[in-house]
Amino acid sequence: MQNAAENPYNPLASIVVLIVSFTFALTPYLFAAGIYGTFNAEEWHAENASLSIMLFSVLTTFGGAFYFIRERNIDMNDWVRRHIDLDELTNKPYLDYLLAHYGYVASSAAFCAAIVYVSKWLLPISGITATSIFMSVTVCFVFMVYGLVFAKAVWGARLRSAPAILMLLPIILLARISHEAGRRGR
Repeated sequence: MQNAAENPYNPLASIVVLIVSFTFALTPYLFAAGIYGTFNAEEWHAENASLSIMLFSVLTTFGGAFYFIRERNIDMNDWVRRHIDLDELTNKPYLDYLLAHYGYVASSAAFCAAIVYVSKWLLPISGITATSIFMSVTVCFVFMVYGLVFAKAVWGARLRSAPAILMLLPIILLARISHEAGRRGR
């Protein structure tokens, strides 16, 4: 790993991304603060407070991660290969390939359910601000893990025939259907 002084790329780009993501993330919070007349999110409507704090946390986390990865010159391909086996699904039969992927998806969904359960338990104790920050950071982690799982599925299908690649479409379609069902259920 190299530090910022040894990085051959312009560090100004990383700083600009960090500042823009922070500013973009702060905008919903400032609008809500202007509407409610206070910066204390505990006095806002719970949905507005949670949404603005979660957007701030998520966008700041990804902007910070981009800055850290770029300035430390971290090879993400190498990092991903050290932490997961991308070639695991390459030689599996089609049905086993699909079932293995959905097993990983179910694990990610279990983490999401645990986050919701813990957040509902934390809300009366720690308030909307701390709970929203907790949910944001953990949801970022879960989606990063799910992104790696989906990358593993895509990598496993890359050398196969067209039907194997088309098997990825039901994955995306079912994710969309479950998202819509979740929105209607609340």
